[in-house]
Amino acid sequence: AADALARLERVVQTGETDATGRAADLAYPVPPNLRGLGLLTGTAFATVFDETGRPVNRLAEFEVRTQEGLVGLGKFDAWRGLNQPLAVPLVVLSPTGKALSGQAVTVEVVRRVWETVVEREYGRFAYNSQARDQVVLRQQLTTGGDGRATLTYTALASGEYEIRAGLADYAGRVVAPFYAYGSASTSANAFAVNTEGRVDVSADKPRYRVGDKAKILLKAPFKGKLLVTVERDKVLQRFTVNTTSRAASLEIPLSADCRPNVFVTVTALRPHASGAADASPLTVARGYQALLVDAPEAKLPVTITVAGKSRSQRTLPVFVKTAPNARLTIAVVDEGILQIKDFQTPDPYGYFYQRRALEVLGYDLYPFLFPERTVGAMGAAVGGDAYDLARRVNPLTSKRVRLVSLWSGELKADGGGNARFTARIPQFSGALRVMVVAWRADGFGSAEQEVKVADPVVISAALPRFLSPRDTVDVPVTLTNTTAGAATASATLKVSGPLRIVGAPTATTTIKPNAEAQVRFRVVAPAGIGSGTVEVAVQALGETFRDRTELPIRPAAALTSFAASGTIQGGTTQTLDFSGTAFLPGTLRTRLTVGRSPLARFADDLRYLIQYPYGCLEQTVSAAFPQLYYADLARALGQAPGQAGAQATRFNPTWHVQEAIRKLEAMQQPDGSLSYWPGGTETNWWASAYAAHFLTEAQKAGQPVNRAMLDKLLAYLTAQTRPRPTARETVLDAQGRPVPRVIAKREAVYSLYVLALNQQADAAALNYYKANLPLLAADSRYLLAAALQISGNTPAARAVVPAAFSTTGEAAQRNLSGDFASPTRDEALGLLALLDAAPDHPTIPALARRLSQQLAGPRWYSTQERAFALLALGRQARRDAGSTVTASLVQGARQLGAFNGPPLTIDKALSGQPVLVKTAGKGLLYFTTETEGIPLNGRAVPLVDENLLVRRELLTRAGAAWPADHVFRQGELVVVKLTLQSPATVPAVPNVALTDLLPAGLEIENPRLGAQRELEWAKSTFEPEYLDVRDDRLSLFTTATPEAKVYYYLARAVSAGTYAHAPVTAAAMYDATYRSASGGGVLRVR
Repeated sequence: AADALARLERVVQTGETDATGRAADLAYPVPPNLRGLGLLTGTAFATVFDETGRPVNRLAEFEVRTQEGLVGLGKFDAWRGLNQPLAVPLVVLSPTGKALSGQAVTVEVVRRVWETVVEREYGRFAYNSQARDQVVLRQQLTTGGDGRATLTYTALASGEYEIRAGLADYAGRVVAPFYAYGSASTSANAFAVNTEGRVDVSADKPRYRVGDKAKILLKAPFKGKLLVTVERDKVLQRFTVNTTSRAASLEIPLSADCRPNVFVTVTALRPHASGAADASPLTVARGYQALLVDAPEAKLPVTITVAGKSRSQRTLPVFVKTAPNARLTIAVVDEGILQIKDFQTPDPYGYFYQRRALEVLGYDLYPFLFPERTVGAMGAAVGGDAYDLARRVNPLTSKRVRLVSLWSGELKADGGGNARFTARIPQFSGALRVMVVAWRADGFGSAEQEVKVADPVVISAALPRFLSPRDTVDVPVTLTNTTAGAATASATLKVSGPLRIVGAPTATTTIKPNAEAQVRFRVVAPAGIGSGTVEVAVQALGETFRDRTELPIRPAAALTSFAASGTIQGGTTQTLDFSGTAFLPGTLRTRLTVGRSPLARFADDLRYLIQYPYGCLEQTVSAAFPQLYYADLARALGQAPGQAGAQATRFNPTWHVQEAIRKLEAMQQPDGSLSYWPGGTETNWWASAYAAHFLTEAQKAGQPVNRAMLDKLLAYLTAQTRPRPTARETVLDAQGRPVPRVIAKREAVYSLYVLALNQQADAAALNYYKANLPLLAADSRYLLAAALQISGNTPAARAVVPAAFSTTGEAAQRNLSGDFASPTRDEALGLLALLDAAPDHPTIPALARRLSQQLAGPRWYSTQERAFALLALGRQARRDAGSTVTASLVQGARQLGAFNGPPLTIDKALSGQPVLVKTAGKGLLYFTTETEGIPLNGRAVPLVDENLLVRRELLTRAGAAWPADHVFRQGELVVVKLTLQSPATVPAVPNVALTDLLPAGLEIENPRLGAQRELEWAKSTFEPEYLDVRDDRLSLFTTATPEAKVYYYLARAVSAGTYAHAPVTAAAMYDATYRSASGGGVLRVR
């Protein structure tokens, strides 16, 4: 039978509901070979599709009876002396509770024999026992007319026993233990040595009130002293009781401090040498009992008076009756929203007066006594009181669903306890829950009431959550007649924005009383993106009913950006070409920035930092750090003319820095470090030091910084540097060959630099590294020199500074995690530190020029490289003033603007014609051009596999691949399999972002919102480090390895139509040379 249970297969059935909403033809066939397994629990997971094609899920459990009778054992004495008969009652009942007579029951008595030795473990001796079972009695009983029978057994040897009983025809047994003890008949293998027993504690009432006295009965397994305490978060009362008959009682007064509950904790202590008169292997016993103390005077009465039914787009008055002058809040919320998480109406009385946990721990040494090594009585008393994802989400938002969630704010009842709130119901059909929470002093109350909202004709248009250009969707519109008479309805469809109607926009139908009818339309999204609307107007019953839905038309791929930069000598003219790739209409955006500072040349770098799509610790700091110094440039690059409100706030550098500081405060861990991801616990030493550096400079720049938080972070850095840690890494020598070496951890020296900036220089650590310069990487030597200079040791700082950055002849390999080292980042960090340590050092101009040339090159740079390069070059740029260059910018006959000093940004439509730049004066004019848009072919990137491989497969419920034409039936479950791996030559690629954009016809079955189907074969081989699930895409973050990682998620074919399916993409967050894109095409739902 057990094998049959193991072989049970999941059963999937489909059907249709009848007019009453029932599907009576669905039933679970119980396998006939399931016998003798007692009561089994089955789980039924039902999915019903509403009129829009979306699933509604429910879970229920049911019982499966595998035998006619169930055997139960009654209560009996668990401790019994030798040669004393033990009566064990048993009963056989049917699954419905009926007594069964004449049932053959097999009963066994099993003695457990223990082999016990004393072992030394963790510096002290302890017992270690191993068991073997020995059947000492096997007997068959027959139940009488009342279904009962009794087993009588007399134990002749001390030990631990088990009673096992079950129906004779089945192998299943019910088990209960008991113990037999007699000092004269006890051998060394009679018991597993357990010197702790149990004290039974019982109270005279289930609940009490303040002022009552609780009568407590105590029953101990031996005679001795009872230590009784009343506890919760501390010891409230204590008593001592002596017992000579293994039982005692006492009364405990209950004060207001005992609300809502307390615990009676009892410790029974047996004299160590009590003799044979109280023969027992126990030396200590414990017992606990909770006492519930009610506070009915603290529960406020709350009554809601509201209409049980209402129409949409009406006002709904809510009247509340509660205690006089109580304060309250009223919420009116869509029941569908509340059911997503099974949200219950708040019960503040239940919360504040709920049972509280026992927080007192008790300790004693009695369990560790060794009777066979008695050296005298001794004991101890009981003690107490012991990844910003903005660029990886749909760029177009709309109010696709109007959520009904109305709140009154804080109200105050009048002297009669009356309060009123008027709710305005928008376009809506369904159930609303009115929830009220009231409070006054230490009293609380709550109540709820349901309101049904339905118009005479309810309109439900089945639309996807979004569309992509060139998508075509079938739009079934369900019309529900909620009246008792038939209705003739004329439905008209209207669209706006980048949407068009295919076919007739009007349809007529007749709707029976309290029934539904359906009309169909077809809508296409031609080529643009933006927000469209779909409105259905229905004329019926002498009225016009409307349903309006906003629908975003989002790109079928991510935005693609192109950038170029350079310089123009003063007094010359140069043409900038903006022609190139054809983009989807409405998506093209161009930008031209010019300025005298070399930073204008890298404007795209600063803009990239502001908009980088991942909200981890390193990215957050890298986005905000440069804006401490480049506020004017950041505004010019990110603040388009005419922007206001929240959009303008987004590009305000001061706001961005303050938001970063606020975010960092929320990421601090108990040890002072910062978590790498919001809400996570994994930390990164370098990133924490990087954040401390940023907070230090922000404070110097006048930004408000929580000093206590910064001090705690600095204390963490101090503790990390004390061991003088080293690391093994592979560096590149002057010829580019990999060379292994041991270096001082970059994090340690960087931390010392940050500590010095905060006047917390560690002189001992600085001197240690000064004496061990061969241990330091190139950038660490510059940081050490800067730390020495800041701490006042100028001669030592000058001695440590290398003659050139490449003095060691070694450069770091690119690290995608850990300290994020790379040759460019290390040079930028070295220049930044050198400007602190020796601002007049002769190598600064050459180092700045080389760094500028590297950053202007075509390769991709990480946020670490860009941030430190901008910081270093920014400081250097302040020293290089004096340029007088000016310029005029002309496109055809149109004057675009004139540059006279401050950075100039032009974000008008510049495509199609070249831009002529005429300069005057001395110096260089730095420029940056940016072009951004969606390619007309719908692909953001070509299909490539560069140092990464990502693949997507669409599978059926059974695991088979879907046909290549990707045609799905509405309602079908789709299993999406994502596979990610790195080449065998690359051990691991950390911080990989994988994004899968869904076609509009599919919707993710979010496991967070309901029961997950158990598809045994569809088990992911890893847990993402971070997972982001949206309406139209799934993004996950992990480390790619040569061993393929597989991730499954479930989607549902919801909306009929033809849809674009974008490629699945994966890329390393810190190195775009690690990237892959595959798949894509067209998907159809029928």
